[in-house]
Amino acid sequence: MTKKKFTREYLIEALQKLYERLGRPLIQSDTHDYTDVPGHVTYIRRFGSWREALQTAGIPLDPATWGYDREMLLTYLRDVVERLGRAPTIKELKELEGPSAYTYASHFGNWTTALAEVGLKPHRGRKYIYEREELLDMLRALANELGHTPTTPELVERDDLPHPTTFIQRLGGWNKGLEEAGLTPRYPRKGRGT
Repeated sequence: MTKKKFTREYLIEALQKLYERLGRPLIQSDTHDYTDVPGHVTYIRRFGSWREALQTAGIPLDPATWGYDREMLLTYLRDVVERLGRAPTIKELKELEGPSAYTYASHFGNWTTALAEVGLKPHRGRKYIYEREELLDMLRALANELGHTPTTPELVERDDLPHPTTFIQRLGGWNKGLEEAGLTPRYPRKGRGT
């Protein structure tokens, strides 16, 4: 099966139609819900980033992700750290209804780098259980950061993300998790007997 090659004009038009259809700023996962729109990874590969694709198409950026600048994010993070007395977990950050860990990753490259900017390391509680959607969002964000579908060795190198075993156990397998996140596995498994 060969990959479909889309023109820049087609990609821009598809994004504009999706924006008109939804009537709100777009997020990467919106592309997963419509078969007539190429996946967000296609946009990242062709335009260099999701943000650049949206700007090229003339679509406003999602204020939940892009409505912050670096200093605003660091100020907010320092306030949260002061309240908790430690670095927040990704789940705690989500519950506070402020900027998400994904927003921090969008601005700083990853969550750990944002924490390092305020002199902290991620809180790693042994009992923390990641939600399925949280793990899928992490895979999407990592793919966005890397510019390609991540591999387990790339994930092992990251101290700001759970170990691949967490993804495998919670999502029913590495490739299955990637597919559910809307990503194409780089090393698909061949079926038995083939």
